[in-house]
Amino acid sequence: MPLSTSTRAAIAAAMIAGAAVLGACSASDETRSATAVPAPAPTSVVAATEVPTDAASDQPGAEEQPVEQSPSAESAESADPADALPRPGSQEVSVDPELFRDSGGAGEGYYFRTPSGNVSCGLFPNGTSVGFLGCQAVSSVAPDEGEVCSNGPTSKYAVRVESTGPIHYCSNQGYFTGSENIRTLQYGEVINTGQSFCVSREDGVACARVGSNAFFLSREKNITLR
Repeated sequence: MPLSTSTRAAIAAAMIAGAAVLGACSASDETRSATAVPAPAPTSVVAATEVPTDAASDQPGAEEQPVEQSPSAESAESADPADALPRPGSQEVSVDPELFRDSGGAGEGYYFRTPSGNVSCGLFPNGTSVGFLGCQAVSSVAPDEGEVCSNGPTSKYAVRVESTGPIHYCSNQGYFTGSENIRTLQYGEVINTGQSFCVSREDGVACARVGSNAFFLSREKNITLR
């Protein structure tokens, strides 16, 4: 049967009220779902709080760490082996040879003794019967090549440099001792007469002549340096 106007009006009002309730419930559900899971924090916040390395070094109390320098290859190579033989040459102090001029021993030349007094040497620019330069020791050892001596008064170890090179032999004369007034060649000093030169070191004496082999003489060694 047809509904009356008042009935239709009541039904319409009820439908509107129900729609309003459903809309409110739906809106409430949407609000809860939107706030249930918090949004992730932006990653840019962490980056913004990081302190740059340069800035950190400016902070009070910050200490700069020293950087250890490794030895250079040049300095490693420049280190001498422990058993290296001393040779006349660089890193020594030259002396005035005229201070060592003397006329004793083998004749006019330049003579010296070591601080220990064990080795005496003579340098002869013009050459003598015992060569251009040479040394003898109060006490030494048999050479790598040459005679074996007794270290007695008439058999001292000696070495002279001739045009052919060093010759090791036993001497019964003071050819290289000079007079009693000869000077001491201190450790680290070099005497150079032009073609011949010697260096005094704590472990012995090394001498050489241009164009020839050198030699080394001490209490413990008596060798030719080739």
